[in-house]
Amino acid sequence: MWRRGEAHQILRLQENLRSRGHKVEVSTEYTPALDGYDLVHLFNLNRPTEGLTRALHAKKQGLPLVFSPVHFDTREYDEKGRYGLARLAYQICRDRNRVERIKDWAFVARDPRSWRHYLKVWHLSPEDQRRQLIGLVDGFVTIAEMEMEALKRDYGARGPHRAAHYGVGELFFRASPKDFIDRHGLSNFVICAGLISSLKNQLRLIEALRDSGITLVLVGHKVWMHRAYYRQVRCAVLRGNPRILLFPAVSQEELASMFAASKVVVLPTWSETCGLACLEGAAAGANVVITNRGYTGEYFRDFAWYCDPSDVRSIRTAVLSAYEAPRRTEFAGYIRRHYTWGRAAESTLDLYEEVLRTSVARKRIGMPAR
Repeated sequence: MWRRGEAHQILRLQENLRSRGHKVEVSTEYTPALDGYDLVHLFNLNRPTEGLTRALHAKKQGLPLVFSPVHFDTREYDEKGRYGLARLAYQICRDRNRVERIKDWAFVARDPRSWRHYLKVWHLSPEDQRRQLIGLVDGFVTIAEMEMEALKRDYGARGPHRAAHYGVGELFFRASPKDFIDRHGLSNFVICAGLISSLKNQLRLIEALRDSGITLVLVGHKVWMHRAYYRQVRCAVLRGNPRILLFPAVSQEELASMFAASKVVVLPTWSETCGLACLEGAAAGANVVITNRGYTGEYFRDFAWYCDPSDVRSIRTAVLSAYEAPRRTEFAGYIRRHYTWGRAAESTLDLYEEVLRTSVARKRIGMPAR
């Protein structure tokens, strides 16, 4: 299952490459038919069994492989941020590979198609699967330069790469608060948009704004793996506090209007690749509070207030500071210049061309593909 930012990346990349005359198809099959294609682009290091299966299939067909890992470090989150059975599993096992095995079983149980592929790589630990997958890659398209550094550090990744920063659609730059205000009578609130999960850290955000007098709007739906956490968030919302509102997943148009009506958009996440919701909120005119974990510094620079996701006081201080400050509208212009899906597609296409040139050169001199 794709995360929201990852799905945006895939679909917007497909859209932009097709507009340039390229044939691009998206597949969720483990072993899709690859006749007539020049290159395979895989996404997501989080589910290594799926990625390794697809990478081996591409290599068997003799095709070069480009990879977007969407990789971020979850060790702190695993130790401090999880809830429910997942938290218990990590506390009992204290062994990352064993817990990763448990996660694999949970995913496989929900997707019967994956059983036969899972059994083929059963002898490898999830971390070894990731290393083998990365060893097959001919080039990397990363979310940030910082991500490539993390891949080198954690898995010894090597090879050409391009950073294709996430983009923000024009919809958010021209968003109007009117629709949301007319419908709900709310403005100048704090908004957090994302899946309701312990990774996104909504409970600490709720605690941070307790008795602040600020209305908090949460946007998102529950995730199967985070059902217990969702129930806790629902309880906090339904406890009678009129200043916390929970909206299910909404359309992009509705979300843009919500961002435009808000004063602060916040993601106190345990780790973020970029924080797409905060980029979109800033494009709509909101101030930004973002986690100091992950690659957020590369995206938000000096335009945001940063918080420590493990510290309720840090979250509260950052949100209150952003709420009381004038709107940093200049950030929207920076986003428009630097973070577009068109620019991301150009960087990706540039890497494709380099990888294909290298692949052709290897074949000419009889060198085996990587």
